[in-house]
Amino acid sequence: MNSGKEVSGCLIERAGRYYAVVYYYVEDQRVTETKSTGIAVNEHKKREAERIKNQLIAEKRAALEQPGQGKAAELHPVASCLERWVDYKSKYIENTTTLQLLD
Repeated sequence: MNSGKEVSGCLIERAGRYYAVVYYYVEDQRVTETKSTGIAVNEHKKREAERIKNQLIAEKRAALEQPGQGKAAELHPVASCLERWVDYKSKYIENTTTLQLLD
């Protein structure tokens, strides 16, 4: 895994709902993701919210262990978007800096 750091998480209550918070590292920087479990606190289903949190942690752990994951593009979505745009535009733009051999 990246930098030997483990993926972890916790469950928090915010605005009357349970949220799963997942912590992990990308290129030695700690990243925090918060996702709603969709379960209201007054429904008394904390165990179900814990199960969802554990599932999110397992999914993130599996995603980071796959090759090619954990790059700066995940940390910076703008970089990922720019890379896709360049790939798209490169198909439609002529190469203007071609090497011509002198005879």
